[in-house]
Amino acid sequence: MHNVFVYVFYPMDVVTSLPTTYPTMIQIDGQFMGFMNLFYGLYQTRPNFLWHGYWAQALAYYPHMITKYAIKQVLEGIFAASSWCDEVANHVGMFVAYPLKLAGNRMIFDMAFNGTLKYSSIAEYFAITLKDGGVGLLFTGCLLEKGVYVLTSIMYKKINEMLKQQQASFTARWVKATILYGCSEILLFPAMVIRYNMQLQAVLSKELYSGILDCCAKMYAAGGIAAFYSGLGFSLALMPFLVLVLVASNRYDSKVKTE
Repeated sequence: MHNVFVYVFYPMDVVTSLPTTYPTMIQIDGQFMGFMNLFYGLYQTRPNFLWHGYWAQALAYYPHMITKYAIKQVLEGIFAASSWCDEVANHVGMFVAYPLKLAGNRMIFDMAFNGTLKYSSIAEYFAITLKDGGVGLLFTGCLLEKGVYVLTSIMYKKINEMLKQQQASFTARWVKATILYGCSEILLFPAMVIRYNMQLQAVLSKELYSGILDCCAKMYAAGGIAAFYSGLGFSLALMPFLVLVLVASNRYDSKVKTE
């Protein structure tokens, strides 16, 4: 079921992640024509581009859950079972699975920006990446993603609690949830843009940024504050569809519990 869910929503990840790399692409190619042209060109030359890198993202679920379960069992065997054990285990699982998630992201960028694919398979991606930069290159942007994940989890939890307490119609909850999730997306979006642009370097075989601060400085020089919100429009445009699934699932869960 997990793989089906990832398969259905994976194109949304592709559509929202590619435009975030505009600050880097405009530095490399001053004549870069934008992402609508890119999407049209990819559709003509690589019709399956919306699912490129899918298996890396799908497979990341398994090391995540296996590690999470194992760490949780160890922690609960030492300490009394509590919510913090589950949280710690979840973060460790995400860390272990991160190289596969990053592989999916980089394979998307490879498909979009390299005329000849650099990574023809997941195995080749790991072989080339380890050769180019060692294990550290497999975790580019990991700490930044973890920070965003923590903040996102806190905000989403608060939003879900607010929605569950309200006895509004389905449509009203959907609209309000879309607005709230959209606001959280705007607040955290710059961190995602920075992470994706740092991850893009290895795909293009160019060392543009020496670190997060250097990345921020060069992105600002390339496009000002707007550079940190590259692709936000794509993300917000898809938000209603993602929230619709969330609100519908919450309503279904509530109905099952009452029955």
